[in-house]
Amino acid sequence: EDIAKASGTKAHNRLKYAFRLFTRAIASPTQPLVLCLDDLQWVDLASIELITSLITDTQNNSLLLIGLFRQNEVTAHHPLSLQLASIESKVTIKKINVSNLSKVDVNEL
Repeated sequence: EDIAKASGTKAHNRLKYAFRLFTRAIASPTQPLVLCLDDLQWVDLASIELITSLITDTQNNSLLLIGLFRQNEVTAHHPLSLQLASIESKVTIKKINVSNLSKVDVNEL
């Protein structure tokens, strides 16, 4: 089947597969790839699936994903929270809580 004619689930799966191959091609143990994704509180389901596909790829040990989100906007029932909970047994997830900067801290900057 022509790749350009793929649609729906098949097209989404091909996209995830292409991204996995791409990250494997550019990431290596001597030159790891670090992706920093901000504002994940607004992430859509298709993007969550793509991110999950990348970080659960057992053939790529040279990818580090840093995801940032506003904790006060991501509840336990938020799609991001649900997905993180479902993959914690497959990948190492390190959570770091960062609080707001105080006025004194901002002035020092």
